[in-house]
Parts: sequence; structure tokens; C-alpha cells
Amino acid sequence: MVTGRQVRRLMQLMETGEKLMVAALKTGMDEKTARKCIRAVKPCVANPPADAYKGIAPPAVALDSDVTSSLKSNPKASAGSTKR
Repeated sequence: MVTGRQVRRLMQLMETGEKLMVAALKTGMDEKTARKCIRAVKPCVANPPADAYKGIAPPAVALDSDVTSSLKSNPKASAGSTKR
């Protein structure tokens, strides 16, 4: 069983650039267990699931046409400067 303290220490060591094997040994874990803990704490978000926007439009599509046209005509405009 892995304690929360071990996981926190493992994450600290990994953030400082410690190798997985060394960080696992310093926290009293097996390398395989440490790898599982890291995956559980930091899930991969590089490839979000296909249904991440299920039911809502992605942010780029959700812009109103008048906001989109004003941003195209004035590319230096900020979102706060466009009037509705």
C-alpha cells in the first residue's frame, strides 16, 4: 500500500528532475508502483477523448459571426474591445 506522503514526495522528486528509479527508491516504492502513481496523479491530457466537447461546440466554433468578422478586419483588437 502506498501512502499519500510517499506520493507527494515522489512528485516532488520527479519535478526536480530526479529519475524515476531513484525517486522511487527514495520514497520506498518499487519502480513499477511509482510509475502507476505518476500516471494516476498526472493523467495524460495531450490526447483528450474524442467526446471531450460532447454537447457543446469547441471554443473556436462558438464565436459569433459579428465578433469573428470584427476580429478579421482588425487583428490587433482584443476580445474586450469588440462591441456586441
